[in-house]
Amino acid sequence: MTLIFARLLREHARGESERVVHLIRLPGDGGIPPHLFAQCGERFEPYVLESLPLPGGAPCVPCLAAVPRPGLPPNE
Repeated sequence: MTLIFARLLREHARGESERVVHLIRLPGDGGIPPHLFAQCGERFEPYVLESLPLPGGAPCVPCLAAVPRPGLPPNE
C-alpha cells in the first residue's frame, strides 16, 4: 500500500475548510480505481483531488490518527 498526500481541488470544495490534506491509499498495482479512500475512511473520485508532493495546509486529523506506526499495534 502506498500513501500520498492529497486534498480536494478548489472547484470541488464548498470552502477552504473542506480542503484539508488527507492521506490517500493507492493500490499496489499502480492502477487508479474509480474511488480512492483516505486513511480516515472518506471516499473520493480521483478527478476531484490534487496530489501534493509534501504535506502542507491543514491536515485531516482522523487520517493522521489512522496512520500505521511501526512497532505499535494498529488503531482499533
